[in-house]
Amino acid sequence: MKEEYKQVLKKYGISLTKQNTSLKEMRSSDYLSTFISLWESSENIDEFVDDINRCLAGNFNSIEDPDWSIHTFHAELTPTGLKVYDVNDQNVITGFDVFPLVDIKNLLLVWKEF
Repeated sequence: MKEEYKQVLKKYGISLTKQNTSLKEMRSSDYLSTFISLWESSENIDEFVDDINRCLAGNFNSIEDPDWSIHTFHAELTPTGLKVYDVNDQNVITGFDVFPLVDIKNLLLVWKEF
């Protein structure tokens, strides 16, 4: 596993486990791991990461739709981070109003590769 992946997992207190070849889990004490683990399709993860890369390159305006909501989570890309809220528009992830783009990108990639 890449060092930057290990660091971001440690930063957010996230652990990865595999029950068998088809069942994998991402766990933490808050909802960040739930949000990330909802992204099951490699294609969707790649599209999300592409938009994050556009933001990181200063091309936020080239993003067609900054809404990356999934299931019960509202998620919106900004030029500098990702805002994640629950269905009642309450910040569900303690201690973070906006997640750094690099952290979200690395969490999505480690989840995809896991």
